Amino acid sequence: QEYPIVAQALRQKLELPASQSLEFGLQSLPSGKPELTGIDGLDVSIAHCDRYCLAVVGESPQGCDIEAITVRNIENWVAILGVSRSQVVEELVKQGDTRERASTRLWSALEAVRKAFNGTNPEFTIVKNENNVVLLYASTSAGECQVATMPIRLTRPPERMIAIVIPLPVKVLANLADSSIDLRNRYSSSYTNDGPQGQPVYQQRFQVSFKESGSISRHIYFSQYFRWIGKIRELPMERIASEVLTDFISGDWGMVTNAVSLRVLGEATAYDTIQARAWLGSIAGSSFTTYIEFCQVLPDNSLTRLAIADVRATWVQLKSYGVPAPMPFPIYLKEYLDSFAAQQPVNLDIKHPETLLLPALPASLHLDLGALISKTIPANSRYGKLLRSEVFQTTLEESNLVGNVYYGNYFIWQGRILDLFLYSVAPEYLRVSNAQGEMLCLYTRMDYLREAMPFDRIRTLLYVQSVFECGAVFNFEFFREQPDGSLEKLHIGQQEVAWVERQSDGTAVAAPLPPAIRRSLLQTPKNKPMPTA
Repeated sequence: QEYPIVAQALRQKLELPASQSLEFGLQSLPSGKPELTGIDGLDVSIAHCDRYCLAVVGESPQGCDIEAITVRNIENWVAILGVSRSQVVEELVKQGDTRERASTRLWSALEAVRKAFNGTNPEFTIVKNENNVVLLYASTSAGECQVATMPIRLTRPPERMIAIVIPLPVKVLANLADSSIDLRNRYSSSYTNDGPQGQPVYQQRFQVSFKESGSISRHIYFSQYFRWIGKIRELPMERIASEVLTDFISGDWGMVTNAVSLRVLGEATAYDTIQARAWLGSIAGSSFTTYIEFCQVLPDNSLTRLAIADVRATWVQLKSYGVPAPMPFPIYLKEYLDSFAAQQPVNLDIKHPETLLLPALPASLHLDLGALISKTIPANSRYGKLLRSEVFQTTLEESNLVGNVYYGNYFIWQGRILDLFLYSVAPEYLRVSNAQGEMLCLYTRMDYLREAMPFDRIRTLLYVQSVFECGAVFNFEFFREQPDGSLEKLHIGQQEVAWVERQSDGTAVAAPLPPAIRRSLLQTPKNKPMPTA
């Protein structure tokens, strides 16, 4: 019963005709929140009241609620809403609401925000009240939003109240007189014309969340950058969204990622404001390169550089399941890319940031790996000494709008297998409650050879290539496990890391590898069978 209602909302959001088929799934997270599968980048919320069902979809966190407006005594309403929200109820009554309508309005808004922000406890202020529609501002520990609330009369009584969470536009921020924080420059997007070769740049500012600050020292974990990279390179394409979505959802066309690299230059943590800037590099045939720079915005609005990445993608026709073939850009995509192209684009060497043709900015990570101790390249492997092997089972969760396994998952698996290896040899260094140092990713790269699809089993191999006094270089191989037990090579990766300890002010300084980790990297490998592909 919910599926066709959500499908109608999706068609309106994606501007698809009613006759066009739309394939997606609905599943429930452990929290009970519904989640879309098969369509990347959209959130969903569903609410019920008797025979009625309400669904909303959008890019931002979604929350909606529908409640019957019924008579309750004041004590019951206080028990539902809490004492702190009674003042807002009284103000709504002064502005013309009945007490039942005002209380239900707050109740619906409360439920909608909790759905959007995973059970958070918001406080409300009234932004606008017009024609029985009240716009509320909600402040939560997870962020700010607005909630539109309106009473409606449906076929069957009683009157209902609807509440829908909507993003907080920049123009509303200026009217929040009681806000002690100026949010206008914290959440914004814009276009500039100051790329390295004078090309247009898409710029967005956003805030780091708790989930994204999951390293031992509670800074951004390196794989989080790839979630941001995907969004930052996709958001400017909103102007051609209808054409792109029509092609992607058809199942005949898509874009695949060929190679991604990231150089980490600084650190940030929860509540820090990030500025991401994306510009177009070279365009060659059916491929193009996008560069993304991440900086932290300091309180005085100055910047420190955190990381820079490059992403090469190719327009493809999906000849068969999981088998893409490069094809010329469609006209709408060619015109879009031309509008962002530089007259004379220059490719940047992400691995060597000292060569980057970018404005000079401070960066906090200046780490020297020290002297080379060993370069471990056995005769039977071009990637180094095999340290660990893991299998990661994919599902639709690892997929995206094109239908393949999303490129960013491979960086998650890089981090996961390396963490598991470190935990197996020196678990005491992976305990966040008693941090004694940590391994920081300084550079990472993936080269994509073939596409993986949902429900493939991905065999991941970790190798050590070089060991330094204060760090190491690791290589990775990714294979698809075939039904007959053979392996099909998918991708290769690399990661350069430094071992660091923290000074009293939290600054990371390079330190010698702990003895247990150093021994495990240098010891002679046991006779392990090498994978065949």
